[in-house]
Order: sequence, then C-alpha cells, then structure tokens
Amino acid sequence: ESKCRLEMLDAPNVQVMAEFNNKQYPVVIDSGFGMYLMVNDIVVIENELNIFPVKTNEPAFAGLCCMENIKIGDITIKNPQSLYMLGHYEKHKLGRTKWKQSKIVLGLEMMRQFRYIQIGNVTSEIEFSMDSFESDPNETWKNYQMSLEKVNNNMRAMIEIPIAGEVTKTMLDTGAGSSFMISQNKWAEFSGELNIIEQKSDQDPMVHGWEDIQNVTVEKLLIGENNISN
Repeated sequence: ESKCRLEMLDAPNVQVMAEFNNKQYPVVIDSGFGMYLMVNDIVVIENELNIFPVKTNEPAFAGLCCMENIKIGDITIKNPQSLYMLGHYEKHKLGRTKWKQSKIVLGLEMMRQFRYIQIGNVTSEIEFSMDSFESDPNETWKNYQMSLEKVNNNMRAMIEIPIAGEVTKTMLDTGAGSSFMISQNKWAEFSGELNIIEQKSDQDPMVHGWEDIQNVTVEKLLIGENNISN
C-alpha cells in the first residue's frame, strides 16, 4: 500500500498511536523537530535501549539510541536515526508526579521521506502517502509559500502567511501544544490592534521540559484568509 490513513488522538498537537517492542506509544508528528525520531528516558528504560551519549549544543538531547522496527499503522520504519533525551516532561502537584510523558517524536526529516502528509482536522485523520498529492477538484485549496531552512543547524519548515493583515514568515510546528506561539517582541508589534479577552500565566511543555508562558485569548485573529475566534 502506498497510502496509510490513521485516526489522530485527541490531543492539542498532531498525535497517532504506534507500536514499538510490542508496546503502544503515542507518536507526535512534529514538524518543529528538525531530525528523524526522538524518545525520552522513560522509553529508553522501558525497552532497555542501547544508548550512545553525545555532547551537543542542545541540552535537551543526550545522545543517540538504537531503535529497530517501529510500526505506525501499516507503516514500518526500520532502524531510524534516533535521539534520546534525559529529562522527560514531569509536572508535580502537592509533592507528587502529576503527569509523565513517554511519547515518541517523529520529526521533520522523517516527514520528508513521504511525498505528502495530509492532516485532516475536521475528520481527525492523518494520511501518509508515497504518491504525489492530488487535490479534490470539488474542494478549494489555499496555498502558501513554504521553505525549508536551517536555523542553528536545525531544519525548520517555514511558511509565508498573512497574520493580522501582514505577510509574516513563521515556523509551521505541528508538535506545538499551543495554537499560536509568538515572541514578546513580535507580540508587542500588533497586539495593540487586538481585543484581548483573557490573559494569564501558564506553563507549556517544550522539548526541554515545562516553560513559563503568558496564555492570551483574543476575540479575533486573522491568519491567512481565516478570521479565527477566541
């Protein structure tokens, strides 16, 4: 089969279930991670993986690990290039661990091995294909210029898309938990034009762990041709 369609998990980012060493793991389809596969120390310990510590400029990455076959639906990925990290996401409440994360991350370089990956938010399905993409003539597709760029030796998927009426080059990150992430400086440029409904301090899981953020809800934000509410 040249195509594989899977049901997406109910999660804030793009996730599907996979099988590794006869165990089930959620896999994040993460265009914001510029490499192939990554696991954390929970997955390493549970599967007794061989590891090869490597010093890198990214403190979250501890080195390489050996993963054999991982199955995602009808897809079998054999001996992928794999990284591991030491700090799994962990949140504590009242002195107890509230949440541990044992996800596998499938990054941009692995995504590029397919001719296309279609993410259907309405149907909650994701399709991997080795065929060229052909759109349904009865549907209207809006295209935006995309490029692959290296930023600090990491591959990034960048798109040029209007945000609040201004064409902006931004990273397309299917693994992000928040719907829209923006730097403080960029936020200051156009937030004055927006009607802010709510703003509160929060935390978001990043590759290196939990990060303090400001979570802002706005009444309307024009992204592309869609005026998105709340």
